[in-house]
Amino acid sequence: MTVDVKVFLNRAEDLFSRFGGGETTYQDGDELEHVLTLNVDVSEVQVDGGAAVLNRAYAMTNRGSDTFVGDEVYPQRSLSVGDVLEVLGSRFAVAGFGFTRLGDAHLTVEVDLLNDAGDHRTLVASGATVDEAVADAERRAGGTYVMNDWRAA
Repeated sequence: MTVDVKVFLNRAEDLFSRFGGGETTYQDGDELEHVLTLNVDVSEVQVDGGAAVLNRAYAMTNRGSDTFVGDEVYPQRSLSVGDVLEVLGSRFAVAGFGFTRLGDAHLTVEVDLLNDAGDHRTLVASGATVDEAVADAERRAGGTYVMNDWRAA
């Protein structure tokens, strides 16, 4: 299973002067530039899945890491404190250690999908409303799957 992770570089003019002043240098209203969407493999994630996804995405965007995606995919600077990752509609700022969740208006749901043959497929999706999240899951499942049930993720 894979999850899309959006990578945003923080383009605030005073970003680097904020270093050393707290857990994260991100501030509400900072200019963020979406530079890449990573497809992160989470099939082996068993414990603390959210942090594992963020840590994998962080490593994939940092030169010198064993899992760096390469200059042809990611020619920007390495991800740094104050930059932002978005997973399933939730945003997380890179902090001095780990990540700080940022406020958002999205909710995340686990959607059980069913097709005409009776095959089930479960996806995690997000949106501003349950209807938007379900529509996102149905779209990503493709073809003949429709919602059978949903629950908060």
